[in-house]
Amino acid sequence: VPPAGLTQMGESAVREIVAGIRPEHIKVSSAPDTTVPTGAMAASVRTCKALGADALMTLTVEGIEVVARVSPPVEFAPEQRVLLRFDPDCLDFFDPKTGHAIGRV
Repeated sequence: VPPAGLTQMGESAVREIVAGIRPEHIKVSSAPDTTVPTGAMAASVRTCKALGADALMTLTVEGIEVVARVSPPVEFAPEQRVLLRFDPDCLDFFDPKTGHAIGRV
């Protein structure tokens, strides 16, 4: 969390928080080699379901399931290694004990 965000979050900053991001804010691109660029995360494609104007991709990042909403055509295959990127300003934060939103920083 950026320093300005810690100030904005107040007491929440001293305990565990959960970060969330909406599927439409995740960008998926092919991973040309084993290098993961700064600002990206390596992921593995599990499934892709076309929904007309959009497609939902289920991916795995370090054992955690992530869903991304992307525009077709989707040219990724199951088990393919891809890169995920998102704007940190799109993250939402939640209290893991109550599930209540802490806010966006």
